[in-house]
Amino acid sequence: MSIFSTLAEAKILDWIRRKKAGEIIEPETTTEPLKIKSIEGYLLEDIKALIEQAENEPLEKRKITEQKARNLEIQLLTSLEKEGFNLVARMNEEQIREHRRKHKPKNA
Repeated sequence: MSIFSTLAEAKILDWIRRKKAGEIIEPETTTEPLKIKSIEGYLLEDIKALIEQAENEPLEKRKITEQKARNLEIQLLTSLEKEGFNLVARMNEEQIREHRRKHKPKNA
């Protein structure tokens, strides 16, 4: 047995002994796993937020906001297609199109 194995085993046995003696308080565990989003997920959220924001803006500002959303959409779809996720790109494109339909400006 190597010195490392001996030390590791001693540490583990010590930890087990201290846990049984109540010297170790286990940290609270969260029941909900961490949600990690990809950059594409954040881009999609930003696009949708810009579309919603543009819905209530005056015409000049709306055009600028809609252009920002279009630029992000191009960035998102290009990124997905470049990585070979063509189906995901099409699904996101449809999701954005539907979101635009839902949040069409009232005074367009």
